[in-house]
Amino acid sequence: MHIRGGDKFAEHELEACATYITRAEQLSSLRDAYVLTDDYAVIQTLRKDYPYWHFYTLTDPSEKGYFHQSFLKQTADDRRKKLIKLFASMELLRSSELFVGTLSSNPGMFLGMCMDRVYGIDIDEWTVW
Repeated sequence: MHIRGGDKFAEHELEACATYITRAEQLSSLRDAYVLTDDYAVIQTLRKDYPYWHFYTLTDPSEKGYFHQSFLKQTADDRRKKLIKLFASMELLRSSELFVGTLSSNPGMFLGMCMDRVYGIDIDEWTVW
């Protein structure tokens, strides 16, 4: 899953975690999910509200959303570390059985291009922006 927070609200209204879980449960009996998110509060909500699921992530508890202007102010080394973590997350998602997520984002667009089972929450089909 890719559940976006941070500055994403400027492009599209943020969706509740329940929307992602409902969609995933309609599509599969799987209850193990890797979650790419920029806000650790998403992971906390998922684990609290869906104890019968197992959620995995590389998101640190200190992460409170992605804001591009703040990202640009970080050191080159800090930006590099965050991008490596993003690319690792993308590879984990790409190798998943199915993807449920935010298709209006760059990760969603990329996964739409390389996966067969891609399901959007914010839009129905991936597109090149």
